[in-house]
Amino acid sequence: MTILLILITLITETLSIYGQATGLWTSWVWFWLFHGVAAAAYTLACFRLLPEEYKRPTLQSVLFISVISLAMPVAGMIGLTMLYVVLANWPRKPTNILWRRADHIELPSEAQTITTSMFGVAGLKDILLYHPDPERRLAAVKACRYIPNREALPLFRLAVTDKEDDIRLLAFSFIDRMENTLTQKINTLKVKLEKSETASTLVQLGELYWEFYYLGLSDGAITRNYLESAHIYFDKAAALDPRGQIYIKLGRVHLALGNLDEAEMCFENAIAAGSDRDSIALYRAEIAFKRREYGKIDDLLCKCSGGPDGEHSEELQEYWCVSAK
Repeated sequence: MTILLILITLITETLSIYGQATGLWTSWVWFWLFHGVAAAAYTLACFRLLPEEYKRPTLQSVLFISVISLAMPVAGMIGLTMLYVVLANWPRKPTNILWRRADHIELPSEAQTITTSMFGVAGLKDILLYHPDPERRLAAVKACRYIPNREALPLFRLAVTDKEDDIRLLAFSFIDRMENTLTQKINTLKVKLEKSETASTLVQLGELYWEFYYLGLSDGAITRNYLESAHIYFDKAAALDPRGQIYIKLGRVHLALGNLDEAEMCFENAIAAGSDRDSIALYRAEIAFKRREYGKIDDLLCKCSGGPDGEHSEELQEYWCVSAK
């Protein structure tokens, strides 16, 4: 079959050149007709003769051969034939290397490189879980200082369970430092609050108590105690300065406590105070979910622009706004 294709190529290409050179063809149509048949036959023959590694991807290989042979009569075919001879006689040497040594990669030590490195949060977690070298795990714990507290805390808690004393103590010290920092800020603001009770101070205190819950620094009854304290301060702040953002923070605390009616009322007050309805749609969707009112979630999330804490709702929107329809 390949020999037949080569013969067709030689005969039709010769006829096209001879007829055009001697004036036998009165029109260019005959030249391009014979040349097109020659190019098609040459493309099939050349493709059949190519080594397997050069046939993939198939479409690109066929297009390359056909365009060159069709666009450059005779010269294109000669050039491709010479290229084929080179490829057939000097194929790529197969490599027998199964493993390639990789250099030891140091963990990032700068805050701006930790999230863009090959490690990231998931990489640090894998090191803490699976790396056999204690020094490497210790370096991972130190690197956790440069990522946001909410992402770092689960890694510190994981490191607390490590079998090495140095790693456990270092991770515990970082957790303790987080708690002490928040506690010191709370004590400082309470002293300031005794001198002058302002809405700004009350909001800051509420946010610090909320931070204990948000970061997961507490659990059980202690968590509820922190939320109750945040509720008290946000409630007082809303009484002094009924702004939309304060009502949103208060509604968020009610939502965490499971007070759905109070949370919904706070979000309605925030809208009445001028807050953007779309900015709190995520929280209202959560209320609808907890009430099992699933029909409302689709409409709320499709116009959600994310929560005030920078919470991203893309994955929720992708699920509810597509699968719910």
